[in-house]
Amino acid sequence: MGKAARSLTEHLYYSNRLSLKRKQSAADSVAAWVRPAGRKPGPERIQWTSDKDRILLSAPTVDDACAELGHSRNACRARLTKLLEGMVPLPN
Repeated sequence: MGKAARSLTEHLYYSNRLSLKRKQSAADSVAAWVRPAGRKPGPERIQWTSDKDRILLSAPTVDDACAELGHSRNACRARLTKLLEGMVPLPN
């Protein structure tokens, strides 16, 4: 659970909203969540742009793309796979 889940729950189950009791109970539980002391938040999601996709596709190796983009090898390989297998559109 995290900040995004909490934000979504607050949006969907605001005060005095008509809802099922069990769902409202679950929403209240999510709203009461706080990050445990000493636990760091996860990494921010990468916002892939057409420019980043072009760099990834044109780099001689994945490692070269990683160095230029400043993203991890796993993130670059996953995005490259999605691009090459048609899971996301190629940049214009």
